Amino acid sequence: MFRLDLRPLRHLLVTVAFPVLVLQQDLFGTGWGVQDFAGPTFAFMISALVPALYVLGMQLGNRQASPVWLLFTLSTLVNALSSFWWTDGLTFAVKDSSGSLFLAVSTLTSLLVGKPLFRFVVREYLSVVPQLTADDLTRLLHGPVRTLVQQSTVVLFLKGLTVASVNTYVKFHMVKGSFGTEAFNQSLSLAVAVMVPVAYLATVTAYTLIFVLWKHKLGRHLTFPFSPQVLHQALLHVR
Repeated sequence: MFRLDLRPLRHLLVTVAFPVLVLQQDLFGTGWGVQDFAGPTFAFMISALVPALYVLGMQLGNRQASPVWLLFTLSTLVNALSSFWWTDGLTFAVKDSSGSLFLAVSTLTSLLVGKPLFRFVVREYLSVVPQLTADDLTRLLHGPVRTLVQQSTVVLFLKGLTVASVNTYVKFHMVKGSFGTEAFNQSLSLAVAVMVPVAYLATVTAYTLIFVLWKHKLGRHLTFPFSPQVLHQALLHVR
C-alpha cells in the first residue's frame, strides 16, 4: 500500500518556515508576532534553537553512527551553540555561516590528511551489501575509485565554502539594526528567506555534479535505481 512520506515537508516546515515566521513582526496580517510576547531576543533564540535541536534530534535518532553522522551532528551543535553568541554586523554574518564553514573546513582537512570525506559516505552506503567485507570495501575504494572520491569531496568543499561566503555576504548587507531589536529580527527573516533557495540550489548543484562525475566514470554499469548492490557491481568494472 502506498504511503506518503511527509518527513521532507516536516523538515522544511521546521527548518525553513518556522524561523522565518517566528521573526516576523506582522504574523499573517494579525498585527503582532512572537516577539510581541517573548521579546526580540527570545524570539531570535527560538528561531535559531528549535530548528537546530530538531535536526540534532534526527541525527541522534539515527543509531548508525559513522564519521559522516558525527560530522553533521557536530555541525548542528555548532549552529545551536552559536545562537548564544549575541552580536550583529559582520561578526553576526560570519557567525551565522559557522555551520557551512565547519563543513567546508572538515572536507578540506579530510583531503589534506588523505582521508576524503566522501569515502566514508560510499563506505556507509555499501555497508548493507551482504557479501562485502571491510577489506573488500577498502580494495574497492582504491585506484580509480579513489580519484572519484577525492573529486566528490572537493565538490562538497566548494559547496560548503560557496554557501558560507554567500550567506556571509547576504546577512552582512541585509540584516540591519542592533541585535535584540525588532528591526534586526525583521531584516533577518528576509535574509533567511533569500538564503534558503540559494542553499538548496547549491546542494542540488553539488550532488548533480557528483552524479555526473560518477556516471561519466562508471558509464553504463551505473543504472537506475542506484541501490548499494548496483553501485557495488558498477565499481567492480572501474578501470
